[in-house]
Amino acid sequence: MRTRAFVAHLGVLIAGAAIAAEAHQERSLRHRHVRRRLEQDFQVKLFAGEYVDMEGIVIENSTEGNKAIGWIDQGDWAAYNITLPSAGTYDLKLEVASPTGDGSLSVTDFVSNQEYAFFSDLPNTSDWQNWETVSVSVELPEGSSTLKLNFLSPGFNLLSLELSESVVVDENDESPSESFKHIYESGSLRIPADKFSSMEGIVVESSSEGGYSIGWLDAGDMVTYNVSLPLAGVYKLEMRIASPSGNGAFSITDSSNQEFALMTRLPQTNDWQSWQTISFEFTLPAGPSDLVVNVLRSGWNLLWLELSSTDEPSFEPQEDEFRLRLPADEFLSMQGIVVETLPDGGRYVAWLDPDDWMTYSITVPSNGTYRIDMQVSSPAGIGAFELSNLDTREVYGFENYFPATGGWQNWETVRLNATLPAGSLTMKVQVLDPGWNLLSIEIVGLMPGNNTDESPEGNNDDGVVEEDVRVRISASNYSSMEGIVTETSSEGSESIGSLDAGDSVNYEISLPTRGLYGAQMRVSNFTEDSAFVLSNTDNGEEYAFVNNTSTTEDVGNWENISFNTTLPSGFLPLQLKIVGPGWSLLWIEFNLLESHQNSTYYDQFQATISASNFSSMEGVELQEFPEGLQQIGLLEKGDWAAFNLSIPYEGTYKMILQVSSPSGEGSFEVVDMESETIYATVNTLPETGSWEALGNVTRVILLSAGRVSLQIRVLEPGWNLASISLEKVLPLFGANGEDFTIEAPDTINGKPSWDEPIIRDPWTPILDDAVFRDPLATDFAALASNP
Repeated sequence: MRTRAFVAHLGVLIAGAAIAAEAHQERSLRHRHVRRRLEQDFQVKLFAGEYVDMEGIVIENSTEGNKAIGWIDQGDWAAYNITLPSAGTYDLKLEVASPTGDGSLSVTDFVSNQEYAFFSDLPNTSDWQNWETVSVSVELPEGSSTLKLNFLSPGFNLLSLELSESVVVDENDESPSESFKHIYESGSLRIPADKFSSMEGIVVESSSEGGYSIGWLDAGDMVTYNVSLPLAGVYKLEMRIASPSGNGAFSITDSSNQEFALMTRLPQTNDWQSWQTISFEFTLPAGPSDLVVNVLRSGWNLLWLELSSTDEPSFEPQEDEFRLRLPADEFLSMQGIVVETLPDGGRYVAWLDPDDWMTYSITVPSNGTYRIDMQVSSPAGIGAFELSNLDTREVYGFENYFPATGGWQNWETVRLNATLPAGSLTMKVQVLDPGWNLLSIEIVGLMPGNNTDESPEGNNDDGVVEEDVRVRISASNYSSMEGIVTETSSEGSESIGSLDAGDSVNYEISLPTRGLYGAQMRVSNFTEDSAFVLSNTDNGEEYAFVNNTSTTEDVGNWENISFNTTLPSGFLPLQLKIVGPGWSLLWIEFNLLESHQNSTYYDQFQATISASNFSSMEGVELQEFPEGLQQIGLLEKGDWAAFNLSIPYEGTYKMILQVSSPSGEGSFEVVDMESETIYATVNTLPETGSWEALGNVTRVILLSAGRVSLQIRVLEPGWNLASISLEKVLPLFGANGEDFTIEAPDTINGKPSWDEPIIRDPWTPILDDAVFRDPLATDFAALASNP
């Protein structure tokens, strides 16, 4: 894993921009006059041992686990490279230890010798390893420079230096936000990679082609670009990337985690500053929206993005298009809601706290998928809510990603899709996390892909199967079993036999669509007393119970028995439970008879596992909290817990970890326990104020279909874990709902950097030679063969 510590040794360290804000809004009216926010927050921290040049320096280990500078003499010095996003006043903090309070130093520019700061009168920490912080305000220029620490007198050790810039403004201050917004007018819109509206874990550095790129990308990092488009339609997105080895993966989503594109193979550019251009085409809505680049695997840099219209708008206005706008203050009922007034007389709901809620009466014309646009304000881009049916409690959607609007009355759109039933219902908006206001809700119907009565040409909505979809599994090719004996059959291949009541055998398959399947089993000696149950290994759902079939004359003769069953799409763990004994099995085959699923949709997948349900662990302890809440806690560096999951599809998933961290301390990694693949590194946790209160950490990760063991590794303590949730990030349509193509890049040394373009249907898994294979990589062909 590449770590940020390497940055200083390469001579580049960048201050990433992140907007921070107070975690909670105080509802009490008596506190409103002190309502404030953090408008900007830039921070760089270097440990003392991460210098790029020095003289006379001695490195030693510190009690904090990092390298410190010790044995300081007069005339010693150390230099550190930094790059700042803007000129201005920064807080310079030094962590020092001094048994007697002696020592002094100055901070200057390495090239010009301009003095920025002088430190003396250091605190008496009583020991060489007791650390305290001293700080001073300094004026520093924009861009790259080298700071030189000149040690003027001895008597102290140095652990770290930190630069930060924070500006606190009153709520009524209308100063513009520093987050970048990009407006498309005509032709094309180029967005420099460093002009993001928000980010997580991103490092900015100088580029060989001029300007700045973003690099040091790790799995779990993300960067958001706010764009405003004049027309809905198909747009081409080009991205300028560098990847020395062609490793790396990323997805592009909107703020509601709907996926536009997934890239799992990059062109090999042979250097971190050699650039190639890749491109995608997909449909974007009119108006403001967010493009979120989710880093799924490290190994690449990004220089710029460029949007251009293909002049093929796919969302043409429709006379029968359904739209319903609900002002936020026109709720049916509520709990804890405060309504406030805008300068223009409009009204909105504010001072939202966890457990607050509002309900709205809506009527939609038909069953289908609807776009729900929520106009929100969130100065710091924090908050979370859930949409559900008040009566049935069905959850329609969840969102905890908010654009940072920079003010309580600056409005942006949070967008998500929801499948709604025809007719009238009461929709509930449940506040999960504070930090946002709500102006309105708009529901838009008849989007491409809705389940309407008339299917677009080419969609397989009528259940007709246009391709032969068969999956055959050899009986001996099981994943696990109990009481099973493998034998050589009279037909030459291995079978399982001597089956007794209570025996079981488990298989793993993957199916392209939910639907009605014809199942055939090649059996021997299947008498009227023989019987079995076919079910889901993980959740116990029963798919078929079979008995009372015709019999074979003797154990050496084989025949096919048949039955129909409805099966879900994606990765499927099957268990064959023997009820009636005495028979043998050669193979099982599934043949798709009728699709019950619009070919443009995956089955919805969501899974939540309590942190107490780990499969294995080291060093963690289970803690009980009021109302039955269980967390794993008392975490120390090096502790870990593993959780076993079955993943139905290869692709991107939204991972939500519920944590408690009273002071926002701690860090951890999410790792595949078997392959050691790092899915995400989390260095920033929500400050929950107590161990009982919970906050969410959200990352988008790339998973393969099948069984996976997610390991949570503790890097730094100060937090507990309550639960892990996974939700499939659903792709949106490509151009006109068709496949999209990732174009081959420029050549490298006269040859293409890969053999052919990658073509991926953003909805339907790949079928090849009538054998299903999971999208992009996972191949279960070893478990299946053509009949």
